[in-house]
Amino acid sequence: MRTNYAIQRATAWVRDQLAAHTLAEVEGQVSIPKIVAFSLSHQAGGVVRTETGARVMVGQGIDPSYVAEFFFEKATAYASGLTGGSGMQQFVIEAHAEGQASPIAQYPMKATGVQEGDGVMSTEPATSTGLMTQLMRHTEFAMGAMARMNEQLLMTNAQLVADSQNTIRKGYENLELTEALITRAAEGEHQKKLELMQLKSREDMKAKLLTMAPAGINAVFEKEIFPTAMADTGIIESLADGMSADDLQMFAMVLQAKVKNKEVLGLFFNRLNKIIEEKQSKEALNGDISAPTQQ
Repeated sequence: MRTNYAIQRATAWVRDQLAAHTLAEVEGQVSIPKIVAFSLSHQAGGVVRTETGARVMVGQGIDPSYVAEFFFEKATAYASGLTGGSGMQQFVIEAHAEGQASPIAQYPMKATGVQEGDGVMSTEPATSTGLMTQLMRHTEFAMGAMARMNEQLLMTNAQLVADSQNTIRKGYENLELTEALITRAAEGEHQKKLELMQLKSREDMKAKLLTMAPAGINAVFEKEIFPTAMADTGIIESLADGMSADDLQMFAMVLQAKVKNKEVLGLFFNRLNKIIEEKQSKEALNGDISAPTQQ
C-alpha cells in the first residue's frame, strides 16, 4: 500500500535524474548522459530481477510526479498478480540514458499487491516466504517498540534521579538553614544569660560595697562619719552573707563560748538574731536547698 511520502521521495528522485542532464547542458558539460526513459523491474529475494513491462519515455515537459504515480500503480498491479496472493514486494525504478545499454541509476521501492477479498491488513502472501517476511516485519516492529519504551524509561529514570537529587539538595539546604537558626538562637540565649549573670554579679558587688561602706569610711577618716550602729550592722550583714540560718546559729554558739564581754556580745546577738530570723523566714518560703533531704 503506497503512501504519499513514498511517492514524494520517488518524485524527487525522478526530478533529480532529469535535472542533472539539464544542469550539465546549461553549464556546458557533456559528461552526464541524457535520460530518455524510465522502467520498472520486480526484484525477488533481493537478487532475481524481472522486467514488469512498465516503461515511461521521457519527453519535453514530463511531470516527475506522474512517473512516480505511474510506477507505484503498476507495481501494485504486478504484486497483485503474483502467485500466492498479495504481499509486500520489492521493485526497482531504473533510469535509462541515451546511448547506454544498462540503466545508469536505480531507485528501490516497495509495493503491496491487493486481490479480491484482501483487506488493509493483508501485507504478505500465505506462503512460507510471506510468513518469513511477516515474522521479520513483526520482529522489527517489536524491537522498535522495545527500543522506544527503553528510551522512554531511561528518560523517565533520568528525570526521577534529577528530581531526587534536587530534593536532597533542598533538604540539605533546609537542614543547614535550620542548624544556623538554632545556633544563632542558642548563641543569643547564651549571651543573654551571660549578660544577666554579669548584671547580677555587679548588683551583688554593689550591694556588698554599700553594706561595707559605712565601716570602711569610718576607718579611713578615723571618725564617725556614719553612725557606729549602721557600720556594725553592715559588717554583720556582710559576714552573714552566704551562710544559712543554721550556720549562723552555730556561729553564735561559738562566739558565746569564746567572747567574755557579755555587753558587746549581747549587742552582736541582737543584730545577728534579726538576720537569722530573716533567713529562716526566706528558707521557710523558698525551701532550704542546701539542707540534706531526710530519708
